[in-house]
Amino acid sequence: MDISKIGTLRFIPEFNGNRRESVPLVVKYKSIRREWRVRLVEASEEAEQIRRESEAEGADKSEAADKMLRLDESLRADLLASHITGVEGLTDGGRPVDRDGLIALLNDVPPLAQEVFDAIVTGNQYTEEDAKN
Repeated sequence: MDISKIGTLRFIPEFNGNRRESVPLVVKYKSIRREWRVRLVEASEEAEQIRRESEAEGADKSEAADKMLRLDESLRADLLASHITGVEGLTDGGRPVDRDGLIALLNDVPPLAQEVFDAIVTGNQYTEEDAKN
């Protein structure tokens, strides 16, 4: 057993038909730790507080929506940057894209970022074996 690989998971996103590609994008990530689970719970509580405040009479709904969006985007970006450890199968004009390039792509493509975020939070591992079945 290679101790450096303990806790490293692999996920093949479904986004844009990726799983059907001959060489699909594979996101490598580390397991979510307790401190991040706590942070997710705290963010959920903060979102609930924003929602309650937005329901008050005379509350500015657009301000509440903006706060909620900033909270969501910030949390997602932080989690992705801190948990993604590598990437396979991602290219730009034939040139391989590294982890930092993947992070930049995820910041620009919210649906893909959300799919990867959800996989990390749930510990989902859709792998090459799953793609064959």
